[in-house]
Amino acid sequence: MVGSTLPIWMAILLAGTVIIVMVGYCNYYVPKDQKAKAEYFRNHPEVDGQDSSIYFGKRVDEIVYLVIAVVIVILTSIFFFLDAYPVIVKRIPDFGFLGIIISAFGYLLVFFATVLFLFMLAVASESEAMKGIQKYYWGHYQVPVLDASKIEPFLRKYPR
Repeated sequence: MVGSTLPIWMAILLAGTVIIVMVGYCNYYVPKDQKAKAEYFRNHPEVDGQDSSIYFGKRVDEIVYLVIAVVIVILTSIFFFLDAYPVIVKRIPDFGFLGIIISAFGYLLVFFATVLFLFMLAVASESEAMKGIQKYYWGHYQVPVLDASKIEPFLRKYPR
């Protein structure tokens, strides 16, 4: 019987990549009260002097991206080692002590690089979603959408 051309560890990594991109893309949203504010400003253009900005809502913090990425890479590693266990056991005597140390260091390097890559994917998809939301609300309501978490420290330092 022919083995699978897509190992389970690669399927886990691909599914995890899709999940983390979706979590990053769906993180920022415009709450209902802010959407109502945007509709009010569109329907009442005579209201001047008021702050017509609306603010993003946020579902999860960025630390969740890191946790999801670490879980994905750990699951991928477990299934990779289970899949490659016979090959690894046969090759361990050939490596020697220095070879095992170098292999462990290489594994840790790949582990952290993969976690960093998945984290960057989540942040990039979050950024693209924010741009899309801002473009939509500016096009339909002519109001800017701002990230309150980035403005809040400024407002604390320079209150209105």
